[in-house]
Amino acid sequence: MTAEDVVFSFKNYNGGNAEFLKNRIEKLEAVNPYLFRLAFKGPFPDFFNYLLPGGSTIAWVVPKKYIEKVGEAGFKRHPVGCGPYKFVEFMPGVRMVGEAFEEYWRKVPNIKRIEVYFVQETSARFAKIKTGEVDIASSLHGVLVDQVKKDPKLTLAGR
Repeated sequence: MTAEDVVFSFKNYNGGNAEFLKNRIEKLEAVNPYLFRLAFKGPFPDFFNYLLPGGSTIAWVVPKKYIEKVGEAGFKRHPVGCGPYKFVEFMPGVRMVGEAFEEYWRKVPNIKRIEVYFVQETSARFAKIKTGEVDIASSLHGVLVDQVKKDPKLTLAGR
């Protein structure tokens, strides 16, 4: 991952809140191969919230040279990143699968395979966590949170 990849990724970001975020940026540049500078037009104390997992996908840095070589469609078929997992499979709207990258520059993850399921319906997400079909479910609200709290087999995190 290089500073050029970060700049490229920010400039080409088109996910949720893209225009809102881009309109707040005054200057974005690669200072050297491993340092980038980002300046805002004014105070933006909430910016780091957008970098947190689940906040947005703006922090997803993609390799500029690879995308220029294979194109957006090629990247979607076989994405490449710099994290501890390598791409295995992506079924839009259904699931994404990754396996531990044994040559990761930091500690190789203990969890060897991750499957992320995209489940829109909140009650369906709750049912999957309740039955043990999945290990983690996000964005549970209201009465479902109360049900999680009452179940000794489940743990509520992030509240």
